Amino acid sequence: MASQAASLTAAQLKNLPRAETITVLYKEKDATDGDNLRIVGDKFPKSIATAFSTKWKAELIPSNKTNVGESHSVIVDSIVVTGGSYGIWRDILNWMLGSCQGFGFAQTPSQRFKPYSFQFFVRECAVSIGCDTLQERASKRMERICAEQVHSEDVRALWLVNPPNEETRAFLVEHIAVRLWEKRLKAKSAYWTLREEFPDLNERIDTFLAQLKKDSAGDPRGDRRGRSDVQGVKDTTKKDGARKVRAQRPQGHAENGGEGKTVVLKMEVVRKATKKTPAYAKLDLASIGVTREQFCGSRE
Repeated sequence: MASQAASLTAAQLKNLPRAETITVLYKEKDATDGDNLRIVGDKFPKSIATAFSTKWKAELIPSNKTNVGESHSVIVDSIVVTGGSYGIWRDILNWMLGSCQGFGFAQTPSQRFKPYSFQFFVRECAVSIGCDTLQERASKRMERICAEQVHSEDVRALWLVNPPNEETRAFLVEHIAVRLWEKRLKAKSAYWTLREEFPDLNERIDTFLAQLKKDSAGDPRGDRRGRSDVQGVKDTTKKDGARKVRAQRPQGHAENGGEGKTVVLKMEVVRKATKKTPAYAKLDLASIGVTREQFCGSRE
């Protein structure tokens, strides 16, 4: 189910009421009691919370719809979030508030250090509360980052996620192995350090590389690994050059055998070479039996 914010205009988001507020509390993942709760958002507008999160909308019962006679209908004035980190939840709440200033959705939360894993945790937090708008935006950022290369520190952070995220691990193994195979992995030493640090990562990369090698062995074109384009350019250049040489040879020239004629050319140097300019020489075409018309071609 899509959140309400996904269908609201910038003006409608700006006009969301601010009268009722709630407190957003952050709970450490391993915390067992309420003493470890930290306030991540105080006096946060309830209307904004329910507009962006389908989970919060279900939990926060609007006060004007509460029936006093029903004992189970209790006005909720606080919510507890977990997962990610305190800082990420603070960024998410600020993003919600920034998206209600009348200028459309605010810029997706980001950071320069470990940008991929940061977006991963932002997306996971967004999924946990049903904030589809932020989930989609974080996913797009992740796609742009991995199109280049996921940083080794991001790989370390995601490999240490507990419990392990198998889908993410499989992606990271393929991401590294393919770039190793295609010889385009940057900062390889950092990834070798990771492989030494995490034997299971190293084993899975080796397995993936072995499969790539097996697949390439069955390819009739052989193992090209991205070098075919460069090699193809060189081969084409050689062939083109050979065609040009054959085209410039006069008719009647025998490539293999036949009569040949040796001509000794004597050229007159008209300008000596210097450090900056080449030497120029003059050749008398008549001395080798070639007329100007034969050399330059007909002007018709």
